[in-house]
Amino acid sequence: MLVFVDEYGDTGQKIGQGSSEMMAIILVIFRGTVEAQRADHRIMQLRAELNKPAGFEFHFKDNSNVIREAFFRAIAPLEFEYTGVIVDKTQLQTGSYSSKTLYRDVCLELLDHASSLLQNASVKIDRSGSLKFRQELASFLKKQVNEANQLVPRIRDISTPASKNDSLLQMADMICGAVTRSVRVERQNDFTYRKIIAHREFPVRLWSE
Repeated sequence: MLVFVDEYGDTGQKIGQGSSEMMAIILVIFRGTVEAQRADHRIMQLRAELNKPAGFEFHFKDNSNVIREAFFRAIAPLEFEYTGVIVDKTQLQTGSYSSKTLYRDVCLELLDHASSLLQNASVKIDRSGSLKFRQELASFLKKQVNEANQLVPRIRDISTPASKNDSLLQMADMICGAVTRSVRVERQNDFTYRKIIAHREFPVRLWSE
């Protein structure tokens, strides 16, 4: 099993002073290597169909509506599942979290929410923060999610590559962007992209303290 993790927004809590009001973290889950390889191949094909170079990065925030729709229609027939956690940071108690602990705790909430889907998973988290932080986050999640009495662990290993080199992490970014847009009032709760892949969704959870 392969799992790809990415986030939308940021963990800052200075709302109105540069920090986003909302953040979301998404898991994209492939039951096996074959399914993941098919997805990777389909995304490579899509770049060619769109006349983009092999290194073109699918990134929800930066891509046009045309590219976004083409991407979601391309991945809709593939075999995968996704779930996520959305955080409205305006509802968090001021000073209750640092950026690092908020990201860590929301990741843990997400992995717990998706625990029934996870079995011996190799997890990739998009690179963020310092190397030390990435190592600490990976260690924390693995220790917390894997129960001592499990014969087969939920998580086998965790790595933190850069999304620019990984099409399936880019897929997680695109889905995360679509999910977040669907709950943003200023975007008029736009479900345009999320509804294309709705049949692949394991319910997304609203996270609170």
